[in-house]
Amino acid sequence: AVVSTQSTGDAIISGIQAKAQQTLYKCSTSRDYYTQARLPGVDIAGAVEDVKNKKKKEGEGDAEAPVYDHQLVRTDCNQTKLDLFLSNQPTSKESCFTAISNDKSTENIDTNKENMGSNNKNIETINVEEFEQPKEPLQRNPTHRQPVYLTSVLKMQEDICRARHEAAVEMLRELTFVGIANTRFALVQVKTKLYLFDFNKLSEILFYQKVVFDFQNLDVFSFSEHAPMKELLLLALDDEASCWNPDHGTKDELAEFALKLLISKREMLDEYFSVRISPEGALLGLPVLVEKYFPLLHRIPMFLLRLATEVNWDAERPCFESVAREVATLYAMCPLDTDLSTATQSTGDNSADPNVPDWKFTVEHVLFPQIKSFLIPDASVTTSGAVLQIANLHDLYKVFERC
Repeated sequence: AVVSTQSTGDAIISGIQAKAQQTLYKCSTSRDYYTQARLPGVDIAGAVEDVKNKKKKEGEGDAEAPVYDHQLVRTDCNQTKLDLFLSNQPTSKESCFTAISNDKSTENIDTNKENMGSNNKNIETINVEEFEQPKEPLQRNPTHRQPVYLTSVLKMQEDICRARHEAAVEMLRELTFVGIANTRFALVQVKTKLYLFDFNKLSEILFYQKVVFDFQNLDVFSFSEHAPMKELLLLALDDEASCWNPDHGTKDELAEFALKLLISKREMLDEYFSVRISPEGALLGLPVLVEKYFPLLHRIPMFLLRLATEVNWDAERPCFESVAREVATLYAMCPLDTDLSTATQSTGDNSADPNVPDWKFTVEHVLFPQIKSFLIPDASVTTSGAVLQIANLHDLYKVFERC
């Protein structure tokens, strides 16, 4: 009887234990919470005001913390630029366009003064047929951008975005233009650091991205005088940079071959890149990549020759990429010729020589705003020499503290 009673008691205890464990397990798997929008009797307006006052006091406490001189960022858009300390620069805003004249005529090329608000200047004399400054850009579709469905172009755009370097992007977005260092570099301040920017390399990257992202939607500058492309191609072949030799054939044969090739591709070049060529072989217009910016016209002959010889016309994406890069090379802000740069640096005043364009104004007020706002840099920008750090305020203070 005693054994039976103990067995019954153990069974009851085991049953209670099992039931309790089962209940506890259920509590871990599912729980219900009941909430209210606000606790009864709480003054929401007062609570919010208390939080604001607390944050204000915390901010006042932070403001009282000392800020050292080497932590100050000295930038002000109203401050004078570096150029004014080096020489007397003209205060009027010169034209951003560079004009060209040939050896048969010395007259300046007219532009639309109402839009530009200033006079243009010639850049140099070259042996090309006479050009007149392009007319107003012709809008392809001023109210609607044409959608791009080509997979190769979408992939090119995607590759640019994927290669985006966040630190470099932040640096560009926060830059403050300081001044022109020489015909290739500009001084730029980013927070407490000073950099040299190679605007030739950066502008080439910018214009390549402009062509890719505005593919099939570029405006056109039309020449009032059609440029015979065969003569331009012959000029390019006369240039040492073309690397022509008699084994390649005569210059006239090569120019004729390049002309026929470009004419056969003229519809594609016009539709996608706004490079307009007539059926007779005349250059009618070029794309507008940045408003109030136009390339040096004496580079057009080599541009046409490279379009015919350096572009892979057999595959879609390599074709688009190579054409975009050739257009970007044409538009890139290149270092000026030695005679022009020497004249500018020696006189310090563009008004001394009417044939020297105001390229400094173009770099500061046209090119760098575009670089700051639209360029999507990759990691190579900081490793290829396009951006060089030359000073750091914090390190400079360390040096001067030792003196």
